[in-house]
Amino acid sequence: MAQVSIRLAAGAAAARAAAERVQAAVPATATISEGYTLENYQFTVVIEPDEEGYHAYVPVLPGCHTFGATIDEARTNILEAIELHVESMLQDGETVPIEREPLFITRLSVPAAA
Repeated sequence: MAQVSIRLAAGAAAARAAAERVQAAVPATATISEGYTLENYQFTVVIEPDEEGYHAYVPVLPGCHTFGATIDEARTNILEAIELHVESMLQDGETVPIEREPLFITRLSVPAAA
């Protein structure tokens, strides 16, 4: 699970370039700041194995998901997906959700039915 902080770029090309610069910083908190003018958002990202690689998604942003052949590719792709998703929400006049703290994730064992 990664926490990703982003600032929205003036354009998609700048967002892609910024995402490439911080790829190594994820899963730690990464702040992209160069050329950004809007407020800072922080999202939890889940990256899980898939049949053909890795699936990455943001639980608080329904529909914001991507895939990658490697974890690093999934990280890079989800950064871009988040930026584009939030940018689209703002352009459509939607409110960007803010995650509540603290986030608690655990693994549970459930006995199989007999």
